[in-house]
Amino acid sequence: MDEIRDEDFLASLGARIKELRRSAGMSDRDFANTAGISHSQVHRIETGQLDSRICTLRAIANTLGITVSELLKGL
Repeated sequence: MDEIRDEDFLASLGARIKELRRSAGMSDRDFANTAGISHSQVHRIETGQLDSRICTLRAIANTLGITVSELLKGL
C-alpha cells in the first residue's frame, strides 16, 4: 500500500467533498445546514485544514447520498 501524508490525504478528501457538493448543486452554506455542521467547518474540511471525526464524515456522506466507504474510496 502506498503511504500518503496526512496533509495530502486531507487535501484529497476535501477536494472530493467539494466536487461532490458542487455536483449536487449545493452551496457550502446549504450543505453545512443539511449536514448539521458549521459553514466554517465545511470550508476547513474542503480546504484540507481540518481532520474530521468519523461522525462528521458520516453526516457529510449522508448529505451527499453516498456511504462513508464511497466517500473514502481510492484516497
